[in-house]
Amino acid sequence: MAGRKFVLPLAEDRDGAGQWIATNCLGFPRKSTVDLTGLRGVDLLAEVTVLPHAVERFQQRGGGHRDPDRAHKELYAALAPTVRAVRKPPGWCRTRAADLYLVAGEHDEFCLPCRAGSGKRPYDVITCIHRAGYLFGKPLGAKVCEVAVEPDSKAARLVHRGLRKGGRLSWHRPAWVKVAKPAKWWLVFNNRTAAVVRWEPGSARPLVLTHVVDGRSLLVRLVDRVLGR
Repeated sequence: MAGRKFVLPLAEDRDGAGQWIATNCLGFPRKSTVDLTGLRGVDLLAEVTVLPHAVERFQQRGGGHRDPDRAHKELYAALAPTVRAVRKPPGWCRTRAADLYLVAGEHDEFCLPCRAGSGKRPYDVITCIHRAGYLFGKPLGAKVCEVAVEPDSKAARLVHRGLRKGGRLSWHRPAWVKVAKPAKWWLVFNNRTAAVVRWEPGSARPLVLTHVVDGRSLLVRLVDRVLGR
């Protein structure tokens, strides 16, 4: 197209793959003059296009389903109740400069930078950042976890044992947990035990473990009891 230039911004893959990822396609000259800061919820989401990279980041750090279409719907559902548009990102978010930011969640934990739109809508959502994203995908121990169960109880022993080896944070209840417990997240250990997590952002140990579920076999639990563990 005459008079038009296209740029592909690159970002280093945060998953350690040692490669660069094209995060968006920008056409110049281009600038959106639409002000979305007065909109909220579904009215705001109707004015933005969520790009595939944003869905991928939601899948990786926001608990999104493996299927991109389902993940897109889950992201929409997660944002819709509280989303608003702001000109500056939340204080916790050290992202690159963008034209607009969508912020959502009880603690403003979602931040979605936006650029002027490349299609029919005035803005494109280029990525999805979650305040607790750094806690997912790696083993977690006592440095980030506060144990809020009865001291010297079986539950306390189980969770401390699990923390010594490291647990992994999950948005979803483990399949072997039969009774649903109200939980934002779960800290899952590799011996079929898990802890219900309450999140306290800004705290030195932001993951508060409030309840422990023991999914081990009866035989394993009996052996533990005999050995006094």
